[in-house]
Amino acid sequence: GGLALRLLNGLKFVSKHEDYFTTHHLGNLPEAFVCRMGELMDSRYLDDVMVMVHITENILREAEEYVLNINMPYIASVFPHIRDAYERGVKGRFLHTENLKLPPSMMDEREKFFDEDVAIKIMAEGIQEEKLTQNVNLILYMNEREVGIMAFPLLTGKYDFAGFTSTDERTHGYCRELFEHYWRKAEPVR
Repeated sequence: GGLALRLLNGLKFVSKHEDYFTTHHLGNLPEAFVCRMGELMDSRYLDDVMVMVHITENILREAEEYVLNINMPYIASVFPHIRDAYERGVKGRFLHTENLKLPPSMMDEREKFFDEDVAIKIMAEGIQEEKLTQNVNLILYMNEREVGIMAFPLLTGKYDFAGFTSTDERTHGYCRELFEHYWRKAEPVR
């Protein structure tokens, strides 16, 4: 009976967020991680883009060891926080598909904090690592203590930035392992 109840956590999580999962899909989430979705049970649903931006800024301000990023779109307001984190020695690993590019309208804002010399220094010192992946259908942004956002795409393939946030240890472990799974399969940016 106890085992059956433990196995039900995944179904409870999906049931609890039924509205979300009827409008979003898991894409190519590996089966092993689909089966472990019960580990997300203590995460909090988030559907406000501005709150997500605020949490993203906090992830950077509070990071001491690392920031992991999968497909997080560029947010101009976090550029100074990214630079501050790198100056504190926080390691950043950025995994994305080829179609995630900085919009031309944000280039000037980025250049204020990351001119070519700073970008070269960050990469040379190994503070930031970047890899490309062919197809990862999720957004994930986290540091060593908190999952800022884990979001799946809408049925159309686009993102509305609705997803899950958590400081729960099990959720954090799940998301960290998921990041590492995709990171191992990705190719370094050339």
